[in-house]
Amino acid sequence: MMAGLLILSRQIHRMAMWATIVFSVVVGVTGTMLKLGIGDFRIREIHSDLSLFLSLSLGVMVATGLLMYLSPTLVRLAKKD
Repeated sequence: MMAGLLILSRQIHRMAMWATIVFSVVVGVTGTMLKLGIGDFRIREIHSDLSLFLSLSLGVMVATGLLMYLSPTLVRLAKKD
């Protein structure tokens, strides 16, 4: 049971990592464009919309990373019972 959860956590963590990378690049580029005064309302809208997804993917990555970090302790506790 715990091994399956750990494998699923790793897979979700990897997907969230790649999503975070992609969203970070796009949000960074659009943010730079806004800072330099390049672009129009669409750039601001893209930047604003993707920042939510960037935050969500970072949150998922943190949660799964924490689960992987704590998994040795959780396995040890599960084996005691």
